[in-house]
Amino acid sequence: EFNINIETITYPRESYAKDRVTRFGATMPLTGSYESLRQFIDRIERSENFIVIDGIQLANSKEGGIILSLAIQLSTYFIDPDLTEQDQTGKGRQG
Repeated sequence: EFNINIETITYPRESYAKDRVTRFGATMPLTGSYESLRQFIDRIERSENFIVIDGIQLANSKEGGIILSLAIQLSTYFIDPDLTEQDQTGKGRQG
């Protein structure tokens, strides 16, 4: 619906040593009208899923400002089932 090119999304991931919580992020470049981009952000904010908007950066505009390009950074946090008790004490894998 929002014409997002899946191949341009990056997925940074971090784990926290003392918890089984993992941050999973995505950075998406978006292009569209102001109204379309606003609708996308509204959809994220109203989502039933726990999604945090970490940042929005306006990249450039085309057609006299009618078409905007921006990068939006999103993240969510979840309990990582792959982390073990040993990982939580800092002796296992690191983030």
